[in-house]
Amino acid sequence: MELGLRLIRDRSEADHRELREPLERVHGPPEGWQELPSGQLRFARVDPGADHAIRVWEDEQLVSSLVVMERAILVDGRRTRVGGIRGVRTHRGYR
Repeated sequence: MELGLRLIRDRSEADHRELREPLERVHGPPEGWQELPSGQLRFARVDPGADHAIRVWEDEQLVSSLVVMERAILVDGRRTRVGGIRGVRTHRGYR
């Protein structure tokens, strides 16, 4: 098993394609995603300077990925740093 951690801004076009392939295998081509029940959802934008992509490969096949994000929010009027996880995707055979 191999793990990879990279800032979103440092991902190559090949990285983007690799992450898109599992989505397309499950949901079909992107142009049809609006028709899915989740197609009406709107997600927060990725912050290329603060968000990290974590990917897991088994035998050179991408089997899982997620994004760790960092944001600043207001709590009782004070700026506070928080983190979260989003975009978790794991191949069914590796769950």
